[in-house]
Amino acid sequence: SENGLITGFYWASDTDEFKSYVTTLSQGNEFETITLADDEVVFQSPCNSDMPAPPGYILFTDMTTSQIRNDGVVVGSCVDYYFGEAPGDFTFYGYGFIATPIK
Repeated sequence: SENGLITGFYWASDTDEFKSYVTTLSQGNEFETITLADDEVVFQSPCNSDMPAPPGYILFTDMTTSQIRNDGVVVGSCVDYYFGEAPGDFTFYGYGFIATPIK
């Protein structure tokens, strides 16, 4: 954004899920390593709390942000993946979201 905020997403290898973030660059360089605080990560699992994983299913959630406004509001998508114990038993549900800053 014009205020120096950036948003993006990364692969969290510990949970095998995409997680999104909102942060600022400290040096203004083209490339910079960033360390995220807990309050900079945009993540919710499941995307839809009314649809928890049914018995015998494992839930993975991918949340990816795509745009950010100057006031820190981000938009993106959230997808819940349900993997069943039976081979090939798989379904997913996708949702768009708008997240507003909490600080």
